[in-house]
Amino acid sequence: MSDATPWIAYDWPADGADPFDAAAPDPLWLLADGAGHWGRAWPAGDLRDFGSYGDFEQRVPMGYKVVEVRERIALMRDGELVHAGARSSAVTWFGQWGAVGHLAYAVHPQHWVVARSREERTERRAACPTEDEVLAAAARLSLAEPEETWLVSRRIAIRNWH
Repeated sequence: MSDATPWIAYDWPADGADPFDAAAPDPLWLLADGAGHWGRAWPAGDLRDFGSYGDFEQRVPMGYKVVEVRERIALMRDGELVHAGARSSAVTWFGQWGAVGHLAYAVHPQHWVVARSREERTERRAACPTEDEVLAAAARLSLAEPEETWLVSRRIAIRNWH
């Protein structure tokens, strides 16, 4: 965490971008935990050492939590779409469950996450069947809380981290 990005709780990956930065190149994957704490974002398509016992463990201390890789879909503010993220072609197992090693992959239309602005660290998981519906929900939420930025993402991978 730095003074410029106090909402970044986990400095992983070390060369990653701020997930709320609309200027960061898409498609992006990002790190988050189940409690609404943020890590950094990186170019989609490579899980890097997510969930490993090397650099990841040093930068994301174990505790009673889950860690997730999410794909950034959009940023909303004051009811308006301020950034639409490009999708990753690396996500080829959309709509299916599977497992690779110790990671449980879950990419499904109902695994959207609508997260309030970085300052608050709270989030709402939206059980919306379509992307249009989750974007509409995010627009409504962002209208209700002016000056807050909302990040819409979908879960790519999840791991218990304790």
